[in-house]
Amino acid sequence: MLEKREFFEKKLKDIEFALNESTIVAITDEKGIIIEVNQAFCRISQYSQEELIGQDHRILNSGYHLPTFFAGMWKTILRGKVWDGEVRNRAKDGSYYWVKTTIVPFLNDEGRPYQFISIRTDITEQKKVKEQLKESEQLLSTLIDVMPDFVCFKDAEGRWLKANDFALSLYRLQDVAYVGKTDQELLAQAEAQYCMVSDEQTWQQGQVSRVEEVVPQPHGENRTFDVIKVPVFHADGSRKGLVIVGRDITERKRAEGLNEYLAYTDPLTNLPNRRFFEEKLNEMLIQAKEKKEKLAVLYLDLDRFKYVNDILGHAMGDKILQMFSGLLLEIRGPKDFIARLGGDEFTILSPGIQDRNQVVELAKTLIQKLDQPYMIDDYELFIQTSIGISFFPDDGEDDQTIMKYADAALHRAKAEGRNKYRIYNPSIFSETKKTFAIEKELRLAVQKGEFHLHYQPKVDSKTGKISGAEALLRWNHAQWGMISPADFIPLAEDTGIIFSIGEWVMQTACRQSNAWRDQGLPIVPISINVSAKSFMHRDFVTIFKNRLEQWGTSSEQIEIEITESCLLHNPEEIEKTIQKLKAMGVKISLDDFGTGYSSLSYLKKFNMDTLKIDRSFIQDLDDPKVNTITTSIIQIAKGLNMRIVGEGVETLEQLKFLQAHQCEEIQGYLCSRPVSAEEFGKMLESEVCLL
Repeated sequence: MLEKREFFEKKLKDIEFALNESTIVAITDEKGIIIEVNQAFCRISQYSQEELIGQDHRILNSGYHLPTFFAGMWKTILRGKVWDGEVRNRAKDGSYYWVKTTIVPFLNDEGRPYQFISIRTDITEQKKVKEQLKESEQLLSTLIDVMPDFVCFKDAEGRWLKANDFALSLYRLQDVAYVGKTDQELLAQAEAQYCMVSDEQTWQQGQVSRVEEVVPQPHGENRTFDVIKVPVFHADGSRKGLVIVGRDITERKRAEGLNEYLAYTDPLTNLPNRRFFEEKLNEMLIQAKEKKEKLAVLYLDLDRFKYVNDILGHAMGDKILQMFSGLLLEIRGPKDFIARLGGDEFTILSPGIQDRNQVVELAKTLIQKLDQPYMIDDYELFIQTSIGISFFPDDGEDDQTIMKYADAALHRAKAEGRNKYRIYNPSIFSETKKTFAIEKELRLAVQKGEFHLHYQPKVDSKTGKISGAEALLRWNHAQWGMISPADFIPLAEDTGIIFSIGEWVMQTACRQSNAWRDQGLPIVPISINVSAKSFMHRDFVTIFKNRLEQWGTSSEQIEIEITESCLLHNPEEIEKTIQKLKAMGVKISLDDFGTGYSSLSYLKKFNMDTLKIDRSFIQDLDDPKVNTITTSIIQIAKGLNMRIVGEGVETLEQLKFLQAHQCEEIQGYLCSRPVSAEEFGKMLESEVCLL
């Protein structure tokens, strides 16, 4: 008996190991007597293992299901087949719960079941949601019939599912059996064609669209509707249905006139344009002065939008702008005014502000809403925004001043790393002027010879010998002195100056590596950091190859380091670029791993040679969670035959951890700070041990 119990316990542990801890597992004999259960089963049923083992499974019967339900179940499993279903059970305290259940029979040599294993998942909350949804649908049906707007629901094939009384009256379908029919079957030819084209455009955009629809009426009169179409998708991205709501704007259109409407509207997003915004801002400023209220201006633009636009094309850029404008409309307050100023620049005017935190929460909400991937035309895109905020009358009392300071705050947010908001203060404006000055000097830095490279050794974690180096860019301005890369690299990327800087780094690293080689010093690979923009350039491989040939540098002397941001867009082209470089014998490292957005699948897709663990992980190894993550990263890289480099190593404890986990190389102040080319050459010559 003990051996049998041990056998079942082992079997149960094996099953639990293969499933997650929330999965509910039980084993019964051929008569339904419980032999073994796991802890998840005990938790949901509120019975202990001792109370359950040896009991008939009917101990959990809630009385909800008809006898035929269980008869069908037994009929299936006694035939040796798997049974799936949803079961309502009763817990020890009398409460009910629902479980999605799969029962798998174990068969003896004669093909007869002798045991059953049931694998269950708690779906109680899902059932509650379904009931609530049913009630909501009933309420919705009642509400839409009394709405003064027309409402219509269609399925993925354009068939009508539900329309309110307003819509049926508008299209003269009160006495027509419309359910399951298409526009072609219900409407006049021209009207049906317009609706189908508009519907398809909404599906193609994959987001809320807004169109104007003219509906012909008897006796020659037309009515104009502001129509919002909301596409609904299944979890797998396939079409599910279309929600259409139309508001009669006939009188408004007559009053405004079509030309005036177009003059004040951005045609791509259907948001107010710059002209409308400027008039609205002045109007709101007058009202704020009269009411002695505060007004907030939020100035937004999309981070690296030009980069996405250049790489993926303007059609994709347009879809991103439409998606973003829809998101702004979704989160705005009831009195907020939203406009597109042009390009990727948007504004939100928030009148009647009582507390600055109202505006801060609005900015935070938008940033949080964007903190997820958006699928647009099969591309998984991470879209981010920077936001600058200014207030009337705190920061100024006229439109130009308010906008100038909001713009300055926006530039500050972008300079601090993007994807954040900043509220204007006087120091920000001076910082913005400083940024413009840096940009001007940055364009001349290469010509003036103000750039130079320092080299930080990469060290073999076992021998302590130098195994490579990372070339790090330094800018020593004639008047300002040393300028941090954090202050000028993002600016260089935004302005495109990064291309000429990258070219200089490449040439300088090649010349220096050749100089050490010609001195008879040991050849170690020099890693150069390549920006995402440079790496995505269509001629990058050709330029890199030409520079190696121009300077007589072998592919073993220069390595390329890229960050995860390179992998986010157009992965097919990235893969081709990597393949071409590797065909030349060039090694490629993935830098700052774990701090970006790329998934683990990219490690498999892109055949990298080296993975560099970001210093933020190394410095926080005392944290058990970080320790576990770092160990996992090393194991994954090992499994993919990638070389590991730990960055930012500063202590012996960090070194010992990396050594214990077979991290081949380390880099950090424990070994050496970045040094000049002359000092690095001396290190190579003396074959110094840095550990």
